[in-house]
Amino acid sequence: MKPFYLFILCILSLTCCAKDDECPICPPNNPGQEPLPIAPEEIDPKLELHPRCMGNNLYTSYIYEAPFFKNNSSKKDVISENVFRISLISPQTEARIAIKMNESPINDSCTHYYIAPAKGDRWTVRPNVRWKYDQLKNYRTSTNIGLSWEISIDGQPVTTIEQNYSCRSINQCVFSIVLDKDEIPNNIHNGTSKDYALNELYAGYVEEEHPMIDQILKEVLQDGTLPYGVMGYQYDEAYVREQLWAIWYWTQKQGIKYSSVNKINGTGQLSAQNVRFFSDVLKDKQANCVDGSCFLSSIYERMELSTFLVVTDNHMFLAIGNKQKRPTYFLETTLLDYVNLNDYPTEVERQQASRRNFEEALNSGQRKYEENLEKFGLIYPYEIISISFVRNYVPAINFGDRSSN
Repeated sequence: MKPFYLFILCILSLTCCAKDDECPICPPNNPGQEPLPIAPEEIDPKLELHPRCMGNNLYTSYIYEAPFFKNNSSKKDVISENVFRISLISPQTEARIAIKMNESPINDSCTHYYIAPAKGDRWTVRPNVRWKYDQLKNYRTSTNIGLSWEISIDGQPVTTIEQNYSCRSINQCVFSIVLDKDEIPNNIHNGTSKDYALNELYAGYVEEEHPMIDQILKEVLQDGTLPYGVMGYQYDEAYVREQLWAIWYWTQKQGIKYSSVNKINGTGQLSAQNVRFFSDVLKDKQANCVDGSCFLSSIYERMELSTFLVVTDNHMFLAIGNKQKRPTYFLETTLLDYVNLNDYPTEVERQQASRRNFEEALNSGQRKYEENLEKFGLIYPYEIISISFVRNYVPAINFGDRSSN
């Protein structure tokens, strides 16, 4: 075969994915001849999960969101849904290699075809995975799962790789990874640190399309706390502030309490946190700093108010934009339950107590913002995440759009 055509064939083979084991584009090396049998130890296959900091954990939220990073985020070279790498020793120059990932509860079967390099060379491939995304987001509790890959050479089965993983709950949000030196892309610079913040993934738990929000806004309007209705930025700044308080007050009336339960065991070098979905906050009547920020952000975004998740060291609070959509109102959401409305006998007194608490939350958030102002975007993990901006590549896990290129 001429070198030019062989080169084109190799390029095509890297993108081939089919549901059968017959390579549709790679002709046999020696038509009419039986290939010699190959022992598994000759190719010495090795399987790795990347980034390596994941250990043997498959984080469903990470995998669910990863496809959208490839075309939109500056971190597209860091995060990928194709988390498996398989390396093997080439048994024969130009041998046809087929790697089939078998179906499991979280992925469909898929076969990839490759042309081997020079005999004896170890090479690595990163095959695409046909994830079952609707199944991934249904993992509300962590469970063990077995995955397997069949390797064939020149049409002859050689070996099967089997590996068990801990399939992590969709509520476990990965917000930081640690990369080994060989995993760091050349175009990524983060000082001397190998820690990479993925705070954008928190946006997956902001659910502005949640159907319950319409009912919430209906109740708020019936309460009479918003005399001009839900106006977004159509009125003045004072009314923007009034809308923020009205939702704060409604949330307090639901009896939602601060709960710091977010610890996840067995994450190794990777950092992840349990995050409740919108309906979980309402059902459990509990929220930590991340839950509360994502919950309120969901409602404010539905009201067409711009929101920002403000991430500091081991903490998060919420910012809401002014009419120019610049972060202006900073809410310390953990102060939601610092007032007990049941202590006040009349509606007027309850609203007054709530307003005082709301002002305290704004002042606390403003102080924390100013204390960390010089760190945002410069020091890990300090960051201000604009929901409207990251929505271009981080959809809501529930009630979001799964379409991607």
